[in-house]
Amino acid sequence: MLKKIHILLILIFFSFSVSNAQGKPLEYTKKITISNGLAHNGVTSMFEDSKGFLWFGTYDGINKYDGYILKTFKNTIDQDILTSNRVRAFNEDKSGNLWIGTDEGITIYSNSLEKFTKIYSNKLTGKGISGPIVRDIIVNREKGTILCATQANGILVFNTDHSLKKQYLPPNDFYNADILFFKGNQLDASNYIFSTSIGLIHFNSDTEQFKRVVSDAIDYSNSIIQIDEKTLLVTLSKGIALVELELIQNKFSFKVVQKSLESYQFNNAILDAKGKLWLSELTEGIIQVNNIELLKDEKISIKTFNDDLGILRGSSFLKTSNNSCWFATFNEGIYQFDINQNK
Repeated sequence: MLKKIHILLILIFFSFSVSNAQGKPLEYTKKITISNGLAHNGVTSMFEDSKGFLWFGTYDGINKYDGYILKTFKNTIDQDILTSNRVRAFNEDKSGNLWIGTDEGITIYSNSLEKFTKIYSNKLTGKGISGPIVRDIIVNREKGTILCATQANGILVFNTDHSLKKQYLPPNDFYNADILFFKGNQLDASNYIFSTSIGLIHFNSDTEQFKRVVSDAIDYSNSIIQIDEKTLLVTLSKGIALVELELIQNKFSFKVVQKSLESYQFNNAILDAKGKLWLSELTEGIIQVNNIELLKDEKISIKTFNDDLGILRGSSFLKTSNNSCWFATFNEGIYQFDINQNK
């Protein structure tokens, strides 16, 4: 199935023309906003934990959602539980602890104890008065480490006991300004690829080396997903790109095979269980490549969604175990879509 998706995606990007055919708009099944108990209509991240609870990170705290009730956690006058109320990322370690990346560092939530613990910030460690802004969290289950990608503070690697193992910074000759890490993808036990403000950066945790890849074709990328074992899809300052990866003699090589949809500005993407590609546009909601289908006139069949609003600022997607696709926005809360319904 993955091989078929890979082939179809490459075909569609090679055959794309400037204009495109639009099908029936996408229809959502549920919308959650501050009026329903959401902590803030600006939602930055979403996560489904091992128990099936959904977690929503916002500009002003966290929501835990069981499908019926939204429970809010945030710093108030009476309690100080998070390193920051502005939450950027989630992940869950093998012990069931929820790692929460914020604008001021990292907080851990223990499901068993129902307790929040601040484990890292520049202020806590005496390295500064603010930050780091944690944009993504990768749990390496093979090595028992947790990698946190940050804006301007490189990569922080933690042990499972929550202690900081090491901070890794790209070499100075990469760029003459701070590098912003946005999203990452684990390729194997030791290799990672990150989307950053200067393009794609490969990191090997064994050699502790950074390497810029395909820099001649990509100089900025704000998100990255893996389509199959040989293909990455990255969002660029304009449009998207397919990147093929190959492992030769224990070394990864990368090659851009196609760029497309360059009239749009995306910041996130997801491939659903039906093989449909969902893309989050900066101001225009969702662009969905519908069934990865080629039309006879060489136009891509797409569906769109903007909730009949002038501006719908997309932020992230979440594909859940019950075959739903959730779409978070910076200005209108969260939308739930039934993948089967939007055929």
